Amino acid sequence: MRTCRRGIAAAALDGAIYAVGGLDDTTCFSTVERYDIESNTWTDVAPMNIRRGGVGVSALGKFLFAVGGNDGSSSLDSCERYDPVLDKWKLVSKMTNRRAGAGVCVLDGALYALGGFDDNSPLCTCERYDPHTDQWTQLANMTFSR
Repeated sequence: MRTCRRGIAAAALDGAIYAVGGLDDTTCFSTVERYDIESNTWTDVAPMNIRRGGVGVSALGKFLFAVGGNDGSSSLDSCERYDPVLDKWKLVSKMTNRRAGAGVCVLDGALYALGGFDDNSPLCTCERYDPHTDQWTQLANMTFSR
């Protein structure tokens, strides 16, 4: 990668790997880089609208989603969608909980955010994002916070 950082999230979309957000000792980043496997090169793409360390990322359909994270002062409930054709990030609906370090995955056309932490408190909450309605729905809590 071109920008050294930790606490990034990575996801694959359309044959490329995206390294999203992250932080160093003083700053959270909005930086996003794309790795092209065939040319073995990293390229900067459009930055997110919000700086995010500990962000969750997953590909859903033709888009990349950045979920929650921490902006350097608090955990976030905001989410963004990246369109690689337009090279542009767009804010989508906020989650029902602020969370960083969450597990993020896709199942049956929906995006899931599981656990993580709200600033210093671990979470047992889970929620699902429907890209067709642009809405988050609270799900049953996990047995333990994680």
